[in-house]
Amino acid sequence: MKILFITTTTRVERPILDPSVRYRCYNHAENLAAKGICADVIAINLLTNKHIDQYDAFVFHRPQYSETIVTALEIIDSQNKVRLADYDDLIFGEENAELSSIYKNEILPKDACHKIFKENASALNLFDVVQTSSTPLAEQVAKHNPTASVKVVPNGLSKRWLEIGDIFPSHRFRERIWISYLSGTKSHDHDFALVSEALSRFIKEEKRAMLMVAGPLDYETERFPPAQIVRVNYRDYWDLPALIKSTDINISALEPTLFNNCKSGLKFFESGAFGVPTVASPMTDLDRFSHSGLVYARNEMEWLQALKRLAMFSPEERTSLRQYCRVNAGSVVGTDILLNRITVLYNQRS
Repeated sequence: MKILFITTTTRVERPILDPSVRYRCYNHAENLAAKGICADVIAINLLTNKHIDQYDAFVFHRPQYSETIVTALEIIDSQNKVRLADYDDLIFGEENAELSSIYKNEILPKDACHKIFKENASALNLFDVVQTSSTPLAEQVAKHNPTASVKVVPNGLSKRWLEIGDIFPSHRFRERIWISYLSGTKSHDHDFALVSEALSRFIKEEKRAMLMVAGPLDYETERFPPAQIVRVNYRDYWDLPALIKSTDINISALEPTLFNNCKSGLKFFESGAFGVPTVASPMTDLDRFSHSGLVYARNEMEWLQALKRLAMFSPEERTSLRQYCRVNAGSVVGTDILLNRITVLYNQRS
């Protein structure tokens, strides 16, 4: 069986540069290849009839409504092949448009956001088999496409990414406590505001503390002592392990919205896989993990207490966290769910 992951990313020539595509397409393709199954990734703009002829199953990542996708699905159906939709963000349903980061961070105007979310809901309804990265997102799929068969396929860590990260040494030093906020994209300004006061208090009280902000972020610089904050430019995905291993505590702050609760808790297990604990805003996907290296914080006092607790996180606890995340957030778990599902559908059509 040959499987093709089809993504709507704007990074057409190199989809792997898109973080969502890496987790939802490339990680699975990597695991499938290890099982001897042919799996490839392509942007939908490059999809041709030849591709449809060559593959047996098609996973449409974040499908957007267009004549291209309608035509592709018609051809796939005419050949009685397997096809399903995959989501890792709440990108559909017009009522959800103003909850999105692209609206809240003024990346697109209100009307454009509504149009995109409405069209994405139309794309969702082209599929009767759907998978999501989290349970709340699966519930939203069921709400907008009640007849679809929906399954949760959680995000997980790439084995190759971990192996690359293991090459780099850890750069933690006793005289400093490095706290990282890895924004990645310009969509976390409102999230960071939730924790900025607690971070400011902790850094001012703990002179050994250093805050490292990686990626684009607008924040009130006057809150933080200039000597205790470091700005780092956006880092490529493959450079991220080295950055993580240089820190002691990871911050994952999210506004308590439906949009954010549909997300995956990957910031925790990305850091945890290298022994770095996380203070996080509560979210459903993180509820599947239970370790002292994951601490929820709901208000300023809880953030401050969590930072103080994790500042004393021992080497033994870091080793335990590293092992825990690698076992419980392995990408092979999600790949097995995906493969089993595709295999059942494939056999039904044979």
